[in-house]
Amino acid sequence: MMNSFLLLQNEDTGGFVEKYQDQVRKEVESRVRTVHLISDLVELFFPKLADTATVLLGGEITDLEELYLTIEEGSDQSPPGPPPQPGGVNGDDIIR
Repeated sequence: MMNSFLLLQNEDTGGFVEKYQDQVRKEVESRVRTVHLISDLVELFFPKLADTATVLLGGEITDLEELYLTIEEGSDQSPPGPPPQPGGVNGDDIIR
């Protein structure tokens, strides 16, 4: 059972939602896009700009990229030959 004040509140809320819902949605989406653009610029562009300015002023890059080897380059570090067989040295172990 609702009293007249609750009915007025529901009507007011419903009227607001019908009238301003699309406008509020567009405004929020616009602000989210703006914040997303600014955060992308800060995250992607600013570190490169800072490294460039550091190098131009005579310093060195502080965060060097890790070296990732290709398959051909990485094969030089692997041990030669097949992997060792499981079991003991003299071969009398039972392997299941």
